[in-house]
Amino acid sequence: MGWEALQGPEWEQWLLAVAGKNRVRMGQSLDPFGSSWRRLHSQAKPWMTAIQKGEPIPRTVRPNQVPTDLGGVALMTGKSLSDFGTAVLERWKEMPGEWEYEMPLALALLQEGLARDADGFRGMLGFWWDIKQVFDEKEILSDRGGDTLILLPVLNQEVKGFNPWVTVRESEAPDPSFPWEALQKRQYAEPDRAMKALNKLNRKLEENRPLKPRIVFCRAMSLMFEHRQGRGAQYLENLKLPRRYSR
Repeated sequence: MGWEALQGPEWEQWLLAVAGKNRVRMGQSLDPFGSSWRRLHSQAKPWMTAIQKGEPIPRTVRPNQVPTDLGGVALMTGKSLSDFGTAVLERWKEMPGEWEYEMPLALALLQEGLARDADGFRGMLGFWWDIKQVFDEKEILSDRGGDTLILLPVLNQEVKGFNPWVTVRESEAPDPSFPWEALQKRQYAEPDRAMKALNKLNRKLEENRPLKPRIVFCRAMSLMFEHRQGRGAQYLENLKLPRRYSR
């Protein structure tokens, strides 16, 4: 059935509940910072280093947002790093603050999060495992799957017993491309409200278009699976990203 499941009346109820108000509700996260798209090497690492040292946060735009971002993923408690945040930063200290090291930074964060059962990390890993069973990894992490990768954390939530992601997950070989055209053409019981909600959902794409941090974190989760299965790289220093990926 795939995306055809979004043609039923349950989809309209879900759409109005999730995207029919001021803000689009988020469901299961797929990466630590969600829609804020924080980069570890140039944002989280220098922020956490400054916080540990008691220095001003090196950010010129909305520095007060930093504790919210870091606290939301359990790296901060109040105005200080949590034990989890301190352990992560200790792992990060030997890694340069450069894009090529975004992958090992993500792996260290993921490993510490899983080891400590930090808030949300097991859910992210389980969600990505399910996604990999449904979609080809190269496709979903490509430009073709970009819209879907952005929207999956929104889709994975239940409204009145209906979860779009669960329905798609149980389908056979759904296309990785999100079906915008089909959803715009379908008949809605409340067409004006539904189209406004659908347009608001579509605007999430432009707000969250920088996909690279999520792609890197998803690849890090895949490496965790490979390592558990006896495959994959053993040492973080061998996991630098090619510089071309930073463009």
